[in-house]
Amino acid sequence: RSETAANRETILAHLKRLATEELNMPAERVASITAETKIQEGMELDSLAQVVLVLAMMSTTINEETRYLLPLAPFFAATLTWILARLPSRRAVVLGLLIFAAQWVFVHARQLGNLPAEEGGYWSRAPVAEGAKMRDVEAVIRATCNEQTVGRWNTVGMNLDWLNHFTMMFYGTKYQLDHPGRCYYQYLGHAPKDPDEAMRLVGAMDGAYFISLEAAAMPKPPDFLNQISAEVVLRVERDPGFVRVPFESSSGIALYRRR
Repeated sequence: RSETAANRETILAHLKRLATEELNMPAERVASITAETKIQEGMELDSLAQVVLVLAMMSTTINEETRYLLPLAPFFAATLTWILARLPSRRAVVLGLLIFAAQWVFVHARQLGNLPAEEGGYWSRAPVAEGAKMRDVEAVIRATCNEQTVGRWNTVGMNLDWLNHFTMMFYGTKYQLDHPGRCYYQYLGHAPKDPDEAMRLVGAMDGAYFISLEAAAMPKPPDFLNQISAEVVLRVERDPGFVRVPFESSSGIALYRRR
């Protein structure tokens, strides 16, 4: 019991310090928090502190990737619940719940493709549901992962929703369930800008295959992740170290094998 009590006092001291230093909570309010305070109130206070601390830290950086805030979702939910529970008007609580419910419907409808995605919102794109593209990816896996290439890397020259190294690794792992050995897939880097550097990477990795799209099948204009994709696939086409592999694809996939 003494050890449990000591742990509770340590946690309480930590929460009080956060409340004073980070939340500027009045001293009398902080003093009223004791070890006998309901654990729910302590969790609510900790959730609020987490939200404030993370947002304060993020505000000092130049990173604009909002997805890094996703781990805060439970703490936001706990804090909002805490606030709603303390509203004096029942109508205000109901209104708040309706607003959040409407937001939930809107966000999920847009993410699932039932509503137009946000202009320029890369992470709010709808899932790819085209069966032909999925079949093309599976066919690429079968073509590039065999007895001669097990354990080797392959290079993916595109970074699209459906054709990228993460997708290839996922389908490659599925393929591995029924076939011995594993193949690996890399990319040209995040939003590469230098074709020369990309080609040096292709050469350094000595990948068994290079996977891309025909230039005519690439999205136009290219997004920020695929600025040099067309140039790189043209260089691979002219590179004597690669040979084009016949590959039937309704999506315009271009497949090259290292000689």
